[in-house]
Amino acid sequence: MMCFDCGHMVECPHCDTRLTYHRRDRAMRCHHCDFQTAATDHCPKCDGEAFKPVGQGTERTEDILTSQFPDTPVVRVDRDSTQRKGSIQGILEKVNSGRPCILVGTQMLAKGHDFPNVTLVIVVNADGGLFSVDFRAPEQLIQTLLQVSGRAGRGKKSGEVLVQTCHSDHPLLHSLAEGHYLPVADQLLTERETGQLPPFRAMAIFRAEAETMEKSLQLLDTIKQQARYQQIEIWGPLPALIARRADRLRAQLVLLCSNRKYLNHTLGVLCETLDQSRLPAGLKWAIDVDPQETG
Repeated sequence: MMCFDCGHMVECPHCDTRLTYHRRDRAMRCHHCDFQTAATDHCPKCDGEAFKPVGQGTERTEDILTSQFPDTPVVRVDRDSTQRKGSIQGILEKVNSGRPCILVGTQMLAKGHDFPNVTLVIVVNADGGLFSVDFRAPEQLIQTLLQVSGRAGRGKKSGEVLVQTCHSDHPLLHSLAEGHYLPVADQLLTERETGQLPPFRAMAIFRAEAETMEKSLQLLDTIKQQARYQQIEIWGPLPALIARRADRLRAQLVLLCSNRKYLNHTLGVLCETLDQSRLPAGLKWAIDVDPQETG
């Protein structure tokens, strides 16, 4: 929700993120800590009436499609619509009944489902993976596009895929549209090799969280001093991308090494040291080896 008078956007009081409007129960929710508060029609900052939903969530997409196609059922598949027991089975039965319908969903709709009658797939706003801080984002975007494209034309009928983008000249999207997956994969591998990122070097991330950022950074600083070996490159410690989550302050330390066995041995030694250390109450740590998300 954003106020078009003063620009105010409602933030979660416990996380470094904004609340998301849920139309069905008129609530504002945090998707990280599950904090919830009632939605209002007026801006909580300036009391203006121009307080409206922004973005392209599944609920808004569902509303627009319902108004544009009043004679065709619109079925939404996301975390909210599938919470109740048996709800996903009911949705799948409706879709596979053979009657015309429009499916709207998050990424859970793209993976593992067999809809033989689906002939058209549309990806709304695919640009997030093109300009992310995570080096794996283009790879994950490609995976999602290929997975969701596989939902169309699985039966005897042919399928079509449309991708909405503000960057239609992007070479990655062009190559995929022309069916050239291997050249894109080769290009990404070349970029990874230039930056000496996985799979050309093994990666592990130490993550720490505490009541204060100082405590998290202090722990990771200690780990950094103990991990100062010639073969290991260390980034950080730095605050996580979402530094505050459920009132816990989070930071991370990235370790890179061209020798996986050496890195694993080092991680084992560090784990033993940490297990034997008396850490302050409330301070938690974890190791993410071969992380799929670096934020």
